[in-house]
Amino acid sequence: MKKNLFLFIFCSLSIFTCFGQKSVARRWNDVTIMAIRQDFARPPVQARNLYHISLAMYDAWATYDAKATTYLLGNVVGGQLYPFNGILEFLPLSGQIS
Repeated sequence: MKKNLFLFIFCSLSIFTCFGQKSVARRWNDVTIMAIRQDFARPPVQARNLYHISLAMYDAWATYDAKATTYLLGNVVGGQLYPFNGILEFLPLSGQIS
């Protein structure tokens, strides 16, 4: 009985995972992986590309999260300053442009 229950739960989770909506970060990673498959650069170059895209996604997320801190933006990393003054807050359009 326990084996059947485990099998049912495993299959259910697998189905939901396969048909679940992918996040924006997952889609960006998929596009990056597809580009890597079409390129003939060396593995260290591709690893650096994956690192940079992941770092950019993390900093983009961290700018909107109240508790997270960015890695590059607004910090000094490797002796290089990456200035950042925060995100702009846009007001909703009222129907008229002044």
